[in-house]
Amino acid sequence: MELEIVLEGKDMSSFLLRHTYTHISGILGLLVSIGSLVALFIGWGNFSPLQRVVLVLVGATFTVLQPLTIWNKGRSQMIKSALDRAFHYSFLDEELIIAQGELKESFKWDKVRKIVYGKKAVYIYMTAISAFIIPADKCEDFQAVVGLLKEKTNGNR
Repeated sequence: MELEIVLEGKDMSSFLLRHTYTHISGILGLLVSIGSLVALFIGWGNFSPLQRVVLVLVGATFTVLQPLTIWNKGRSQMIKSALDRAFHYSFLDEELIIAQGELKESFKWDKVRKIVYGKKAVYIYMTAISAFIIPADKCEDFQAVVGLLKEKTNGNR
């Protein structure tokens, strides 16, 4: 199976948001923000106006400001880098070959670190922090891609 994928800003932004908010730092940030908003609403009368402003700012940091910043970072990263050129994926029996223009890398299936299957994309991690993105809306048969990846990695990643 072969795929030709051109990523868009929304694809990168979705990856960055998912990556951030599925790790401990993102989860803790959300808990702090939600906790401050809950404290604000429960103890409204107990806080001075300045304390309320601080709680609103803390609450907005990880629930509004950081997601917007991450979304914009993903879009600007696509504009400033070569990621807007097509990626060519070749799924072979022994390896995965990913090419972009003149660049070409091959990876044995056992070297794939992790695969995250989402409703809107599959993320193939070769390292702890970088992944190849295969958006569902860019595939003719997304479920076939998911099935092939699970088959090649024995569903272990």
